[in-house]
Amino acid sequence: MAAHEARISASVRSSLLAALEGVEEGAVAAGLPADTASAFAGQALTGTVMLMVEQGGSPALLKDRVASPGGTTITGLAALEAGGVRGAIIRAVCTTGNRTDEGNNE
Repeated sequence: MAAHEARISASVRSSLLAALEGVEEGAVAAGLPADTASAFAGQALTGTVMLMVEQGGSPALLKDRVASPGGTTITGLAALEAGGVRGAIIRAVCTTGNRTDEGNNE
C-alpha cells in the first residue's frame, strides 16, 4: 500500500504544480510582473500549508473560513466551480489511483 500511496502523492504534487502555474499565469494576466506572480504563487501555497497545519480541519472547512459572502474569494471559487476544476482534480487522482492499481509506475 505504501508504494501505491507514494505514486498517488507524486501525481498529486504534479497536479498542484499545474494549479500553481495557472495562478502565476492568471496573476500575470491580471497585471502582475512575472517574477512577482511567481513569488506570489509560492507564498500563497506556503500560507495555505501553514493554515492547514496550524488550524487543522478539512480543506473544505478552511476554504469556507477564508471566503466572505459576496467577496472576491467566493467569486474566484465560483469561477473555479464553473470551470469544473474540483471535478477535474478528483478525476486526475482517481485515474492515478487506478493506474497504480494496475501496476503502472509512470
